[in-house]
Amino acid sequence: MDFNKIIKFRIGSEDWEIPLGTLLLLLIITLILMIGGAYMGFKFGERQFPEGKPIGVLGSFTIDKPTIMNLVSL
Repeated sequence: MDFNKIIKFRIGSEDWEIPLGTLLLLLIITLILMIGGAYMGFKFGERQFPEGKPIGVLGSFTIDKPTIMNLVSL
């Protein structure tokens, strides 16, 4: 694969040219930051709402963490 191949694209009215290797590097960095942010957000949420304590009430239904984890796993 030729990583020096120039990729041409347009954003708005501007024409852009960028080497394929640089574009792939930017995409990989973006994905790493997104996954890291999701992981850190999950860890922060775990600390805010420890296991077993209710995290919300919807009418007479109490929402606790195990309930949410069961819904997410569906």
